[in-house]
Amino acid sequence: MPLRATCPINDLANDMMKSVNHDVYRLYITHHIPGHPSLHGWDTAALFGYKYPWSYPPAALGHMKPFQMAIQNLVSGFAYDIVDGGWEMYPTNSKVLTNSAPWSEVVTSVQNDQCDFWKENGMDQWGWQN
Repeated sequence: MPLRATCPINDLANDMMKSVNHDVYRLYITHHIPGHPSLHGWDTAALFGYKYPWSYPPAALGHMKPFQMAIQNLVSGFAYDIVDGGWEMYPTNSKVLTNSAPWSEVVTSVQNDQCDFWKENGMDQWGWQN
């Protein structure tokens, strides 16, 4: 995800965590099919098990299934109030869905240094507002 989307989402997460009514967990998806660009919405297709309307080579299907299982397990864990693997509420850390086994990792920040640079130089006004 480009900085112009990541930085505003980090800002939103920071604002929401200040509210007593929100438990904020930050998820960042870097997963993509090797040799193909990531597409908006394909994570949603994986979550709900939709068939992919675009064509990928058969070898890519073996790469998509583990991602689908990872995102479905993550969301069902939230539904049953099970958050595991060291993932804590934001800003302590964030979870990244990656491109290889074990398919996710917990990190302490998602491009925070780059986003701080953007803010310090007034470039954050050109971020995507999702």
